[in-house]
Amino acid sequence: MLYSRDAGGGGLWRVSANGGEEEQVTGLGGEVEGHLWPDALPNGKGILLTRNIGTSTQDSISVVSLETGRITTLFQGAMARYAHSGHIVYTSGEGTLLAAPFDVDRLEVTGPSRTLLEGVQVNIGSASYFELSETGVLVYRPQGAVAGGLTLTWVDRDGSEEVLNSTIVGALQAPRVSPDGRKVAVQYNPEGSVGSQIWIYDLDQETFTPLTFEDSNIRPFWSPDGAEVGFHSYRGGGLAVYSRAWDRSDEVRLLRAGSFVGALWTPPDSRRIVYATGPPNGDLYYAPPHPDSTPVTILGTPFDESMPSVSPDGRWLAYQSDESGQVEVYVRPFPGPGGVSPVSVDGGSTPVWAHNGREIVYQSPDNSWVVATVRTDPDFAVESRARFTSTEGFATQTDDRHFDISPDDQRLLAVRVRASGSAAVRDVVVQNFFEVLTERVGN
Repeated sequence: MLYSRDAGGGGLWRVSANGGEEEQVTGLGGEVEGHLWPDALPNGKGILLTRNIGTSTQDSISVVSLETGRITTLFQGAMARYAHSGHIVYTSGEGTLLAAPFDVDRLEVTGPSRTLLEGVQVNIGSASYFELSETGVLVYRPQGAVAGGLTLTWVDRDGSEEVLNSTIVGALQAPRVSPDGRKVAVQYNPEGSVGSQIWIYDLDQETFTPLTFEDSNIRPFWSPDGAEVGFHSYRGGGLAVYSRAWDRSDEVRLLRAGSFVGALWTPPDSRRIVYATGPPNGDLYYAPPHPDSTPVTILGTPFDESMPSVSPDGRWLAYQSDESGQVEVYVRPFPGPGGVSPVSVDGGSTPVWAHNGREIVYQSPDNSWVVATVRTDPDFAVESRARFTSTEGFATQTDDRHFDISPDDQRLLAVRVRASGSAAVRDVVVQNFFEVLTERVGN
């Protein structure tokens, strides 16, 4: 198995399908880049990869020789796959699908690239929505295919729903409600644009305006006083944590350099930020919110810990971990030391503390959000668990939290995947694609 060790890229690693020690395939050598989307060539001589240096329009397709370790850049592009017809198929950052003939033994391109089609969806991190089978089937997702099906929706404990604003639709992710409940920060990818930005919806004024404008920006989070919005950004190469006043009254400032998959200011005073690294073996850290501060390890284990959430009084840390063999929610004292307490049973992910400090809401594998009622004084204990409401029809990925809880703790703001009357996701399948490659690109 080939993989990248963090969301921003890092080097490539591999491990046998039978388990064992992981082995590093590529290192960064001080370069400001990440290596993403590996595809092993069938003869075992090399690996195609994306050299991530900024946005999908800046990245390039490369091949690494497993014999020498040399990385050779082939052309600019977002993501590539090897076709068994003897071609490299890849997308540009703008979503054009291209192909070029490739000598798999010499690891060389042997002819010019040719355009095959336009309009493949490309998201942040050069994630291109296409794949090839060994028998010559292409499947891809057109740009805007999911735009009509994503809405921000309030959902109550009884399951009743209310769309936040019916005019706000599209590629919406990771909504975060401000501490006063009057604004929402959300990751948004307008149809036809490359990369995501952070947008602010004002519930009083019913306005929806961008907070960020350059490169790709993801995973927003509010400061405890509601004055700033933190976010992760690919600006400057690699993924780092930044913030800006929600009304754009100041410029973007760097909080932490480095590639992280989740971050938040600690309540009640924003003295620290907590963040996670990884996957596949993510760890948890905290540090003062400025780039030169020294991080302190909260959890550094062989397991994957992520999705941190700190209690309103700043004394307890909820997070998800796969230490038991499946993803579960745990709580431990913050910043420590102290023991760990399980919160979920039979699976749980993406926890968030309620504002009352007595509840933790998390996703359960049984298609529901669960609310755990907890005691935190003098020690932590789970007193009860109950179904909050159903997750059916909502975004429920475990690598990011696509819901947030209202200040009164009575409802969730979530991303509904297929709102009533919206178009379903429709991927396109192309049969006999190798014949198309040979006819249009040559051998």
